[in-house]
Amino acid sequence: MTALRQEAISIVESLPEEKILTLIDFLRGITEPAERDNHLLKKKAAFDELETLRREIPDLDYEKELATYREERFGNANLG
Repeated sequence: MTALRQEAISIVESLPEEKILTLIDFLRGITEPAERDNHLLKKKAAFDELETLRREIPDLDYEKELATYREERFGNANLG
């Protein structure tokens, strides 16, 4: 085993458990770029689908909406 591999293994062995998953994800990204790219394409397709559902909403008068909600929720309770 080369000195470089031994150094890499000693670094991995010294990592805390919670960092191991991050390392594994990183290494998979290096060794499996086609799978990673496929995963990213799926995410992008899902995002694009969500974007098609987005609609413009009119400007809201937040004070009026709040007053309407309070009236519906509490009636005339001298809140404003």
